[in-house]
Amino acid sequence: MLEQLSFLIKRYNLQWILFEGEMKFVVCKLCEAKGVDSKDFAKNYIQNRKCYLPGKFEIINGNRLKVFKYAFNIQYGDSLYKARRLWITDSFGACSYMLLNTCLEPTGMRFKETDIEKEYQFYFGGDRQIKLDSGKVDILVGDEVVEVKRETIDCNSVGQLLRYLKSSGKIRGRLVAPAIHPDALGLILFINQLGFEIKYTKVII
Repeated sequence: MLEQLSFLIKRYNLQWILFEGEMKFVVCKLCEAKGVDSKDFAKNYIQNRKCYLPGKFEIINGNRLKVFKYAFNIQYGDSLYKARRLWITDSFGACSYMLLNTCLEPTGMRFKETDIEKEYQFYFGGDRQIKLDSGKVDILVGDEVVEVKRETIDCNSVGQLLRYLKSSGKIRGRLVAPAIHPDALGLILFINQLGFEIKYTKVII
């Protein structure tokens, strides 16, 4: 994880400070570094004031915020003066957010994915299209959440499955698709270090 964090800090010039004994990152600054809208984090990864990404995400305000802004200003010359409350995260959170793209469901793929869902269900059982607060799970087999994709699994897909796992309170997940991108495999390895059990199954269309 330290190698990934070091790489991300150098590649995106990420800003961080030591706060209460830990490396802390400002989430809105991560959005800027990633080149996405400042509302991307809140829109895609927050439900009921809780973040579904690995890592420690929290809102600071009051005296803690004053101390944080002072330390950030000393280090970077940026006072964050407009902020009355601020999302911050630790090293794990910064890695997980920077490795994920905005989790938008691809379009034009439902029919093919439905075919794969039906085939997978035929061989392995389970229930299809289970509704959760964070969306619809393709297949739920026992305590395993299965997400099906017609095309290559990317970090986007991993993030979507992670949201479903967090929402359902489960740790076992499976991504089913014809191929998987190396970055997605790396992200899965990273997430599995945090107690999840995500696997990939290759299918042929």
